[in-house]
Amino acid sequence: MEVPAVRRRRSRLVLAAACGLAAASCTTSGGGGGPGGPATGDLAVATLTTGGAVDADGYLLALDGGAADSIGVTSADTFHDVASGSHTLKLSGLASPCFVRGADPRTVSVAASATISTTFLVSCPLGSAIAFTSDRTGDVDVWSAAADGSGSVDLTASGAGPDDEPAWSPDGTRIAFTSDRTGERDVWVMAADGSGATDLTPGSGGTSLEPSWSPDGTRIAFTSDRTGDREVWVMGADGAGVFDASASSAGADQEPRWSPDGTRLAFVSDRTGSQEIWVMNADGSGQVQLTSGAGADRDPRWSPDGTRLAWVSARTGSDQIWVMNADGSGPVQLTSASGTNDTPRWSPDGGSIAFTSDRTGDQDVWTMAVDGSAQTDLTSDGAGPDYAPAWSPDGTRIAFVSERTGSPDVWVMGAGGASPADLTPSPGTDTSPAWQP
Repeated sequence: MEVPAVRRRRSRLVLAAACGLAAASCTTSGGGGGPGGPATGDLAVATLTTGGAVDADGYLLALDGGAADSIGVTSADTFHDVASGSHTLKLSGLASPCFVRGADPRTVSVAASATISTTFLVSCPLGSAIAFTSDRTGDVDVWSAAADGSGSVDLTASGAGPDDEPAWSPDGTRIAFTSDRTGERDVWVMAADGSGATDLTPGSGGTSLEPSWSPDGTRIAFTSDRTGDREVWVMGADGAGVFDASASSAGADQEPRWSPDGTRLAFVSDRTGSQEIWVMNADGSGQVQLTSGAGADRDPRWSPDGTRLAWVSARTGSDQIWVMNADGSGPVQLTSASGTNDTPRWSPDGGSIAFTSDRTGDQDVWTMAVDGSAQTDLTSDGAGPDYAPAWSPDGTRIAFVSERTGSPDVWVMGAGGASPADLTPSPGTDTSPAWQP
């Protein structure tokens, strides 16, 4: 992945176009516009690309339909002296299978003497493999298989303690996981083929769990109780620079989830006496409680464009799925059916949410629109529970765990529930499916 670079250019043509026939009376000096000229500001644009099929040639960026300029796959650029008001940005030149998560083109409003920032989040999915955990050899290991179930490989055949919680790096070349092969539960990382397994949290004196990659692949958030309380920690992808990000010293902080732009972490904390959703900056500053009230709140999940969070709340008496804005405002209950409705997972395009529900008496995988409408049971086979939905990176398929054959296996079906197939029909328990980005 490219190292982010900032390229600056003067957007004189933007200002002239805004002035139109009155251009003679306008100034192009920037800094908010001179006497008699229009108010101007700066527009900072960034790209952040994830996935295993990144197009190294980069993209094209155009402002207000003007000439497009090149911008890298993970880069930044600034339009200076842009007339205040509404403007349109368009990112183009994306090679297949890349797509923009969020609006494109998008409208941004520039304020006088201010710098307005926006980020294009681009996904370039490979999705050719699924990692999962299996105890088929007698020991719980991390395995991988092709998306059609072929080529199953035991990636962590250490024979010493369970290995689980597989999490792909954003570029699909590495897998973080947890293992207690050394006698304590640590976060490890290995290449996608299982080689080069490295303990990132050795000798911490605690239990390290829930590894979560930052979108640019340079950091890993995880939870650890090394200080006595379970906290959210952050380290470099090589284990360096580890620090306690949540550092509340009261209660347990867990379930860290990176925002799509990598600037914030949502997490769950019971530091106030009730289990709530919190958010903080990636360096641990700016910790804000987003939810409050009766009932436990858990499992925060960012929308692909980073503007909203889905989560599970028991505030109405049973676990239901809710959605709120990223600042905690506008909470909306999406499910209200009896029983348990949980495990919300956004589709890559942000248009749907997969989840699990036992409202029919059998636990199934469901989908719904992001406003809670069109709730549909995708696995109404009536033969054993189905759970743990995971969208393919291109949004066309859903992996899940099903016990319809008697033991938990990893299955894959179309996004609408068509053609379910058992990828792991071997004896034993197969769970925790995770698609290669």
